[in-house]
Amino acid sequence: MYEVLDLTSHYARCAIGAPFDSVFESLRQGFGNVYSRQFTFGDGHSVGVILGEQYFFRVNSDVAIAVILQTADEDKTVLEIISCAGGQAC
Repeated sequence: MYEVLDLTSHYARCAIGAPFDSVFESLRQGFGNVYSRQFTFGDGHSVGVILGEQYFFRVNSDVAIAVILQTADEDKTVLEIISCAGGQAC
């Protein structure tokens, strides 16, 4: 008998009507248990990367999320979200 890893992934892109710093901090606290970093450039433009992961024992599954944020303007932040989940099937 062998184990097969069953994966599923999703992608979403959206714009949030809120300043970059508040969106980044909120998402970092909720999902950034693996990695989070904010890059701010000389022109005031910011980019952020947030990575999170969690294991669910009940269903023997790992889930992961990657969030990439960027400043659209003073009160608008663009997000790209990639989520993945995988479990074992025999």
